[in-house]
Amino acid sequence: MKLKYWLMLAFLIVMLLPVAAGWALYSLYNYYNDQRAVTEYVELSGQLAPIELALSDPGLYQLHSPDAFAALSELENGRVNFDLYLPTGIRVYTSGGSTWSSGAYTVGGAGAVS
Repeated sequence: MKLKYWLMLAFLIVMLLPVAAGWALYSLYNYYNDQRAVTEYVELSGQLAPIELALSDPGLYQLHSPDAFAALSELENGRVNFDLYLPTGIRVYTSGGSTWSSGAYTVGGAGAVS
């Protein structure tokens, strides 16, 4: 009788051990993923804060010469891309690609749109 009890107990442990190990690994992975998400959020917030501050100027969202956007070109990096549009939907600045063309519209030097 005693051998049967120990065999059943060993069988139960062998059956439940992989389930417990899987649950523990899943929990550790979720904890690590949550911590990494918080770290990435804090890093990204720090990188985007100066860009958000510079883009909050309402004077940027008007037609200007390319020299008016010199401060924005200093904020560019390879990871963040931003575009500025007029209220009518015409792009006046992009941090990546051709700055003064937007689809079918081209912005002239004196602020004229053709």
